[in-house]
Parts: sequence; structure tokens; C-alpha cells
Amino acid sequence: MTSDHDPARPGPHVPALSRRGFLGTAALGGAAAMGMAWPASVPAQPGGGSGGSGGSGGGTSQGTRVRSNIYALAQTAEGRATIEAYRTGVKAMMAKPYSDVTSWRFQAAIHLPYPADARDFAALPVELQLYLDRTNLCQHRNLRFLPWHRMYVYFFERIVRKASGKADFMLPYWNYTDSSAERALPEAFRNPATEAANALFRSARAPGINSGTALDSGSVSTSGAFNETSAAPSGARPGFYQEIESQPHNIIHVTLGGDGLMSDPATAALDPIFWLHHCNIDRLWARWNARGRTNVSDGAFLGRVHRFWDEDGNLVEMTTREVMDTVTRLDYRYDDATAPEAGTVTLAQADSGVEAGAPVSELAASAGPVTLSREGVTIQTQPVVEAGGPDLFATATPDQLSQPVVLRLDDIRFDTPPRTVFEVYLNAPEGAARDRDPAYFVGLFAPFTPPEGGDTYDEAFDVSGLIDRQIRAGIYDGGAIDVRIVPRAPLEARGVEAGGVEAGALPEITVGRVSLIR
Repeated sequence: MTSDHDPARPGPHVPALSRRGFLGTAALGGAAAMGMAWPASVPAQPGGGSGGSGGSGGGTSQGTRVRSNIYALAQTAEGRATIEAYRTGVKAMMAKPYSDVTSWRFQAAIHLPYPADARDFAALPVELQLYLDRTNLCQHRNLRFLPWHRMYVYFFERIVRKASGKADFMLPYWNYTDSSAERALPEAFRNPATEAANALFRSARAPGINSGTALDSGSVSTSGAFNETSAAPSGARPGFYQEIESQPHNIIHVTLGGDGLMSDPATAALDPIFWLHHCNIDRLWARWNARGRTNVSDGAFLGRVHRFWDEDGNLVEMTTREVMDTVTRLDYRYDDATAPEAGTVTLAQADSGVEAGAPVSELAASAGPVTLSREGVTIQTQPVVEAGGPDLFATATPDQLSQPVVLRLDDIRFDTPPRTVFEVYLNAPEGAARDRDPAYFVGLFAPFTPPEGGDTYDEAFDVSGLIDRQIRAGIYDGGAIDVRIVPRAPLEARGVEAGGVEAGALPEITVGRVSLIR
């Protein structure tokens, strides 16, 4: 790897830049401003660079490194050595000061700085403070979510590899999605059950998680995401990138975190399970691509430059385009053989832009915003046409089947992460919106990253089949459609000793508009 890092200089090498200089260039916006702000960054090379981290050293590769299922690793001596190397690497990173860009806390701050670290943040060189500006950090609720986190995990993995001293270290993934036998937090993250004895243990997790309570099948479901055939929003459909972020990504964060680390983006990456969770999300993206699905091809999207820190403390950069194929560019694949062969990941038609899809028709909408509560709220959506009979929402004809009915929750706003998973029901009678009754249950959502400024956060659910079943069963015969949103039952009601956030006060969270579209 080419680098301007001076090994004789203590601490991370940071390009010189004044606050005034940065603010002047920031007015240019986006990647251009960042490019001017960080002229010393160098293109990243696959596999790792110097410093005993191993790797291919540059050019293209063929996915020689393999990320494995942590449950499978735990069954062999060689696999357990990989898990132990992760524990060793995390412990070594935790021993480094916040000002070291390869330290545990600094790497976690790239996701979002933790307010409790304010004093250490204030002591950072101004260049590092500017780097940790939240506008440059983790990407959520947009098409950059998947590629940005792929890069984030990739460089973290290289840092752990060097810190652990294991030259062939690869991060495992936690496959909570495919096997009911693997839905409990992996043993290495639970035992020994003290942070002093186990760098992978965190006490700040939801009740039951550290005692081995398995995640439920609804929380880990990927059916909504894999039903998406387009990467970006298309017509009424949200697209794979958005759907996989909503579920299982957000749901797992909040389910694991409770009132602890994983349910807040400012603390999530401080829990070592964060990185295995995101390895699994990355694996699911590779699996979706392996089904012949194409990624977004918009030129501005693919050309955007992102900057991270490598294992030697160098500031490095990659474009979104460079991480669309993990095998040829990043030199890794997953052990379940779902990844496309080298060089076969494709984009949509060149210069096609972000798919716009078919025109969208609004079928019903709410009158205004609503504030969610612990007791639950019901939002009535009225058909936009006077003759709002059941046929308006049916998907019986071939034309209707090609245009699903989608329930949208638009402009969801909150300042503080509510650390709560919400259940959504359709046309449920009084008292029936519970226990995920299939006659009324729509799905789950878990607000995770607070929107800022003009940013928006929306959720979308395909309710075509549900409404058709309700029409056939006589539950819905036309007119208004009621949408019920209730917090998931506290863990006590699910047989787990709990308390805390799911039973306490709910931070203010509003839904600006509820609608059904086709």
C-alpha cells in the first residue's frame, strides 16, 4: 500500500488542516469538499497492508479470505482460535487511547460519537474532530447504507487482524437468520460473564440476551427484503437496500440492545456483537446479489468517496463502486457459498440512474401526524375516492398482482432513539392487536437513527396478501382502513425477566402520515 504515514511520528498520521480551511471547502458539499479536506488520503488496497496484517497487497483478487459462521467456528479448535483472536484483538484495541484511530472507542465513534466521550473528543486534534463530524459518518436511511457499512466492517476487520496478531483472522458472522438453533447470542459473547474476564461480553444488553434467550423468528425474518427485486425504491416498493436496513438490521439492533448499547447508533459499535451483526447483513446482501439481482448504477452514487482508517493508522479512501463485489476487490467471500463468483456482481444498466419505477397511486391516507405511545395508537386512513370499496385494495386481477398494495409510514421523527420495536396491525378489533395475530398483523419496525434537518425516515410494508385475506374472511368490506401501531410486548410477557426501556416512558416519536399506495 502506498502511504504518506511517517512511522517515526507518534500516534496516527493526520493531514494538516485548519478548521477555517475545512469549513471553507465544506461549503462545496459532498465528496468534493471531503476530497479537498483530506488531500493526504490514499486509495485503499484489498486484504491489508503492512504491519503484519497480511493480505494481498493490491490489485484484484479472487476471494481467498473467508468469513465463517461463528456457530460453526465454535465446533473446531481452529475455529475457536479465530474467536479467541477476536477477543484478543478487541482487548488490545480497548487498551489504546481514544486519540488512536485504531482504538476501540475511536472506531466505534466512526458510527457516531458517544456523548459520554465528549471530554476525550474535545482533546482530539482538530482534524480528527472534523473527521468525526456526524455528516461524514455512518449512513442510514439511504442507498449508501450497505456499501458504507461494508467498508466500515472491512477496515475494522483489518485493524483487528493486526491487533490480534493472527495474520489470517477474518471476522465471523452471526447467522441468526437461517437457523433457529443459532438465534441465541453466541456463547463467546456471554461467557465468561464479566467484562473484565471477557472482552466480548457487555452487560449493557437487553434482558435475557446474555442468558441465551433466542431471538424470535419474526425479528430475524428476511422475507420482506428478499421479496424485493430492485435495489433502490421502484414504484411503491422500497427496494432491497431500504428493506434489509429496516428488517432485520434495525430490529436486531433494538432487540439486542434494549436500554443498552446496541439500540443507540452512538453506542452500538461499542458492543463487539455489532460487527458480527453487520457481517451477517453484508452476507445477506451478497446472497441477494447471488440470486442475479443487480445493484444501483447511478453514477453519483457509485462515484462517492468514503474515507476510513486502516490498520496502520493511515487515512484511506474507497468509492462505492469499488465495494460492490467483495471477491475481486476486497478479497473475501462467505463460507455458505452464496456469494457470486469473482467478477459476476453486476450493476443495473449503465447510467440508468436510481430506478423510478411505475407511477404510484395513493389509495388511502391519514388526516395528519400522530404521536406514538406505550398504549398504542390507531390511525384511520380514508380512501381517496368516494367509492372506496374492497376492490380498491384487492390484488385479484393480473394487473393488480403486478402492483402490490403498500402501507407507508412517512416522515417518522424522533430526537432520542426510542429503543423499542413496534408492531403494526391492520383493521384489528379492540384488543386484537397483539400476539402477532396473522389475521391482522402487518410487520415490525424499530426506529434506530434519529432523522436530522430535512432527512426523512419512512417504513413500508407490502400488505397485498393481508388485505386479500381480510376481504375473503369478511374482516374488511370497504371504507376506512385502520392502522394500529403498538410497542412490542415487554419481555416479561414473553417469558423473560425484564423491565427497563420497553416498560418505561417512550421518547416522543411521531408519524407524519400513514397511507396505502399501489
